[in-house]
Amino acid sequence: MSSSTGRVYERRARLQAQLEANPLLTDTELARMLGVSVQTVRLDRQALGIPQVRNRMLSAARRWLRPETVDALDGQLRAVEPGQSALAVFSEPVGGTVPSGESVLFARAEALALAAAGMKGADIETVKVHFATPVSDNGPDPLVGQGEVLRRPTHEKAVVLVTIRSGSRSMLRAKFMVRVSAVKETGRGA
Repeated sequence: MSSSTGRVYERRARLQAQLEANPLLTDTELARMLGVSVQTVRLDRQALGIPQVRNRMLSAARRWLRPETVDALDGQLRAVEPGQSALAVFSEPVGGTVPSGESVLFARAEALALAAAGMKGADIETVKVHFATPVSDNGPDPLVGQGEVLRRPTHEKAVVLVTIRSGSRSMLRAKFMVRVSAVKETGRGA
């Protein structure tokens, strides 16, 4: 085996180790850590069958989010840093009647809060919500939702601020208290 082939195998092993430690590293961050170009990282990832960061992030989120939360995000999750923040872009307008539109908007906000909190088996304890613009007025712009963890009073709770905007207009602003469910799975049948 030539020395250049050996270096490639070694670099790819380091790349895999870095991604096992933190699957949310970007190609740019990996290139800096490994001392190679971004293109080299992309080629190595492809050779190893490792997906792009967005797909790795979505895969990780699906492991700790409940299916109904993933459904509410409707595949529109763009970024998530568990315990810190989440971002989603909803290309489909809310539309419809105001009550059903507000329900859809609230479900999306709730899902973003749970994703940002990044706590497996979490539920919403309390929420304070404000609909700033009538839902029927969201217009043609996509809705951009952002959830940000403001504080963690305990390791089992998080306060998350979620805002959803349409263009420059605020549609919804909500503060969620997220907590880990009191019921823990034991792995045994009931």
